[in-house]
Amino acid sequence: TLHCKAACLSVWIPYLVKSAVKTVTIGTGVKDKVGFVKRTLTMKQVTLNGYPIYIFTGDSGPKKVTSEGINADGGTWELVNATTTLVSSTPVKAKFVLNSTSASTYSGVLANASSYSLYVLSAESTGTFYCTGACLSGWYPVEVPTATSSVSVASSVKGTVGFLSRSGSMKQVTVNGFPVYQYAGDFGPRQDNGQGVVADGGTWYLASAVATTNAATEIPVAAPGSTTTTTYHY
Repeated sequence: TLHCKAACLSVWIPYLVKSAVKTVTIGTGVKDKVGFVKRTLTMKQVTLNGYPIYIFTGDSGPKKVTSEGINADGGTWELVNATTTLVSSTPVKAKFVLNSTSASTYSGVLANASSYSLYVLSAESTGTFYCTGACLSGWYPVEVPTATSSVSVASSVKGTVGFLSRSGSMKQVTVNGFPVYQYAGDFGPRQDNGQGVVADGGTWYLASAVATTNAATEIPVAAPGSTTTTTYHY
């Protein structure tokens, strides 16, 4: 049964083929049973082990997993297991959209599913966007479709998770009222190259995974050569 319809289709792109297509080419590592479900009068959607499959527009490139763990459209969006023939094991257990990690000398840093550090901008503490226009080419908003009701969060993340409208079909994840971002200058997991950058009307700070208040969400910049371990009392 197709639950992704109407506005959902602007965010989740069905893998479609013409109705006359009988088979599709698959890689040698794919073991799933391929099928089809009717989408329109002239197009049908490819299925794997009975699941209609989609591409998420929020994934900015190959090997991105920003769609995992998003609760929307009547269920939870999960990656597809390419190596199973069983319906029960076709969805890959979702990773956490928000997790915690260490980054350089910092601990308790808010991170995404791939352990990339997440940041907040001091000017946006009240939820007003200062990062717009050219800023968004360097700081990537953590976004989910507007239909999302919640996201999966690791138990190590203590803050209050919310959302702010960003565009017609997407909204940005917030923690303790701060919109959160990934920095383009971090070229791998657990990096902190955006920490302390002054720009866009404020200062960019690593976001704390353990803070429960707005004021404690920004992790202070450590002095050179020091080790930062921040403890919050609740």
